[in-house]
Amino acid sequence: MSPPLRLAIFDLDGTLLDSHHNITRAVTESAKLCGLPAPSAEAMPRVIGLSLADALKALFPTAGPDELAAVDHAYRDCFVRYRQEPDYREP
Repeated sequence: MSPPLRLAIFDLDGTLLDSHHNITRAVTESAKLCGLPAPSAEAMPRVIGLSLADALKALFPTAGPDELAAVDHAYRDCFVRYRQEPDYREP
């Protein structure tokens, strides 16, 4: 007999949730807030699944460490704010 299941891990982004729209929205808004050009819509799906730090490095290859830290902070703030909106959706 197998021991009882003690841990279940779920992959949310792209598996259980379609977060593509909100990721794209947050990256675009974060770039604007930080005075950086927004990455192309084609570039964003290629980084979904990477760690945020790696994704931002790929999307903003000319940004320095301080700029990347600012975009990281802005991105996280965007998601907190989005999730507080009454019409927030993440199908």
